[in-house]
Amino acid sequence: MRTALHILADFPSIFAVAFFSNFLQILWVAMWIYTYFSIQNMWQQWADENQAELIALAHNETFNVSSFNASATNITAELSTSEEIFANLISFYLFLSLFWTSMVIRNTLF
Repeated sequence: MRTALHILADFPSIFAVAFFSNFLQILWVAMWIYTYFSIQNMWQQWADENQAELIALAHNETFNVSSFNASATNITAELSTSEEIFANLISFYLFLSLFWTSMVIRNTLF
């Protein structure tokens, strides 16, 4: 039979595991929020760039070489944006796996 002294002796390790598990979950939620807002910010920048290009094209009566160069630059910006989104999705997956691991630890120990 376990006495109160034995339970108190086990408390630091139980507290450490519970704290670590909660910390991983909080970290996962924080990274999910960061990923959401960074993707939203990238799409807003992309929309602002396209809006500025459309306004510039609307002021020009004819199609000229500078507007074509702006379109080519915009395609390059879209590629870099997609690479950033891919990197954010990878980080999202990594933190999702950390969250899953913390849930397995919590369900195993408690």
